Amino acid sequence: MGIYTTLLRFSFLSTYLQNFLSSSSSLSLKRVCNCILFFIILMSTGDHPKDTVDEMSSSLPPLKCWAAICPKEGQKATQAPAGYITLFSDYFVDGNFRLPTTKFVFDILGYYKFHLSQLHPMGMDRIRHFEFLCQSIGIEPLVDRFRLFYKLHCSLGFYSFMQRSLVKKILLTPLKSFHEWKSEFFFIKSGVISVKMEFRSVEEILPENLDAPVTEIWYQNIKEIPSIQLPERAFVAAKMSLFWRGARHDKPLFVEDKTDVALYVVAYQREKGKMTTL
Repeated sequence: MGIYTTLLRFSFLSTYLQNFLSSSSSLSLKRVCNCILFFIILMSTGDHPKDTVDEMSSSLPPLKCWAAICPKEGQKATQAPAGYITLFSDYFVDGNFRLPTTKFVFDILGYYKFHLSQLHPMGMDRIRHFEFLCQSIGIEPLVDRFRLFYKLHCSLGFYSFMQRSLVKKILLTPLKSFHEWKSEFFFIKSGVISVKMEFRSVEEILPENLDAPVTEIWYQNIKEIPSIQLPERAFVAAKMSLFWRGARHDKPLFVEDKTDVALYVVAYQREKGKMTTL
């Protein structure tokens, strides 16, 4: 990373935090921490070449054009300025969301036809958990495969996913709840999410009857793993984050007792396991 880029990012973060803290009279410590984490994640994606990772969006504007801003006092999540969309900070924390957005997230939005800001953080967690699970064991994450395990659910205008019965369980120890998530949000240039999104009206969701593909190899190989806040290197290894530039020669991997093990094991948070580089 060049010194100019480094200084630009720290300058941007410093300016944002000053504006954020001065614009709100009462802030919880969690919200401030989430704010800092959000922008560290946001700025970590860097200016990557178009072909760095095929599954990542290649049409993002430069960092300076993202123009992320915080809400004014009393401003609601539904009141995004013209040309901006709302992102909730819990997408990035417990939901494991990252920018640029992966093709799988785009495909989910396209199939279910709801706006990203209509997604409950629990739904984001389901999406990213499935994507990480698939990527970590060599299975292509596809919407049709996701639908076998989850059905769309809507509550109070926000969409999420409920696990289906009569199929394999893939989510061990799911997250229980999110607190105050609706009050912790940011606005960001709509062009950062380079896919057309529409707001879906609250309507009846038709049931789907899907049979488990018990004879297919991918279904037999898929596993049940916990949902955790994944370390950044795990995202990079699973092709779900551009935290590192593609020009780096070292690659992230997961080890236990100095022995390489499957990437999905990172979700168990074993005492002797850790992400490292090779």
